[in-house]
Amino acid sequence: MCDRDRDRTFPWLHAIYQHNLPLVSKLWNQACVFSKVTLVLNRIDSMLLRTQQRGFTVIELMVVTVILAITAGFAVPAFDNFFKTNRMRASEGEIATAIQFARAEAVRRGTSIHMSAVNATSNTNEWGPGLRVWLDADDDDTYDAGEELRVVGSFHNSMTVDGTNGVSTVIFRPTGLTNLASTLTFTVCDDR
Repeated sequence: MCDRDRDRTFPWLHAIYQHNLPLVSKLWNQACVFSKVTLVLNRIDSMLLRTQQRGFTVIELMVVTVILAITAGFAVPAFDNFFKTNRMRASEGEIATAIQFARAEAVRRGTSIHMSAVNATSNTNEWGPGLRVWLDADDDDTYDAGEELRVVGSFHNSMTVDGTNGVSTVIFRPTGLTNLASTLTFTVCDDR
C-alpha cells in the first residue's frame, strides 16, 4: 500500500511528499513499514486460525453418547410411572365429574338420576368397563336405550375401578343425596 497506493490513499500527503520535505518522507516510510508488519502479522494469525482444530473428535462424541444413554436409561422408567400416575388421576377425575353431574342433574330436574356401571359382571372391577348417568324415564329401575345423559367410556385396560361392597348402581335423589346406607368408595388401581 505504501509506495504505489499513496496517491489513492492520502492525496494531500502525496502533495507534501512531492515537495521533498524530508520529515514527511521519513514519517511516511515508517508508517509504511509499520503497516507492512501489521499486514504480515494479520496473515500469520489468519493462517494459524485456519489450521486450528474445528468440530469434535470421535472420542468426545462417544463420551457424550454414553452419557445420554445412561440418562435415558434412568428417565424412561420415571416417565412410565409419570404416565401411569396421570392416567389414574384422569380416571379419578372422570369418576368425580360423573358423580357431580349426576347429583346436579337430580337436583336440577327434581327427579332421581341413576349412575351405574356399564357392564357390572362381578364384584371386582365392576366400574372398569365404564359408567353411565341416566334418567329412568319409565320408572322401572332398569336402564333402557335412550335414557342416558352421559356415558364415561371404558377405563384403561391396565386399571381396575372397584366400588365398595360390589355396588354397581347409585341413585341420586332430587335432594342431592344417594340411596346408599353407607359411603361409596371408588378404588382405582393400576398394574404397579
